[in-house]
Amino acid sequence: MNSSEGWDKTATDYDTQTFTGKFALVLFNKVTKSNIPKGAKMIDIAGGTGQLSLAVARLGNNNISSIVATDFSPKMVEMVRSHVNNEKLSNIIPKVMDGQNLEADDEMYDYAFNSFGLFCFPDIQKGIDEMFRVIKKNGRIGISTWSPRLDPPKIIRAIINRLNPNTTAPVPPLLNSAESIRPYLEKAGFSEIETTLVEGYTEYPSLEEFIEKFKTNPMYVGARNSVPEEVRDKFESTALEVLHEMFPSLPAKMESCPLMTTATKL
Repeated sequence: MNSSEGWDKTATDYDTQTFTGKFALVLFNKVTKSNIPKGAKMIDIAGGTGQLSLAVARLGNNNISSIVATDFSPKMVEMVRSHVNNEKLSNIIPKVMDGQNLEADDEMYDYAFNSFGLFCFPDIQKGIDEMFRVIKKNGRIGISTWSPRLDPPKIIRAIINRLNPNTTAPVPPLLNSAESIRPYLEKAGFSEIETTLVEGYTEYPSLEEFIEKFKTNPMYVGARNSVPEEVRDKFESTALEVLHEMFPSLPAKMESCPLMTTATKL
């Protein structure tokens, strides 16, 4: 789940999904509070195919002068560049970059965002320390993570348990509570830390569509590879069985409620 190659493979499918992108401006507004200084600079860390960066740029005149859109997956960044060129969004600068080792000067940005990427970092503290380092004094950050109210991990655990009851099911996503996020931020030096739950659902017209969109996701691939080889070819059919039981009527309304955390560098 933590390799750039794994995310390269899912970039095209990820770019068509809306279950993270629809929360982009919610996080942005929580961080900026509609009080953006003229010429402000922001960095989007582990930004995938640029859903947050693109959403902000499409707002037009909002005092953000430049947006550095980063991800460690070259294919993800290639997708961002394609959107930037097609839409002529001149204030977005796509860059391949590791969020644990940002290629940026100290106190370079007014805002830093990490939207649904931080829990994938091998070193979460390093990722947050880097956010602290690159933002200016009084700069603000925003982090989106998943709360326990998220259906895909529950689906994955049910599939694995059915195929191989002796397998240890994957743990829920990290940073899934305010209590688990706050210590990292405090250690880095952040103040004014606030975490809020945002209600969210994603609807799929068919269960086959969900599998088609999700099957290249590194979490799904990793789960499939975790079951014994002799039952691996049954993974997709078992996934459909589980989905039909969990979502007997269509469209399938899957819970996807994020936590949004904001903090300030004083």
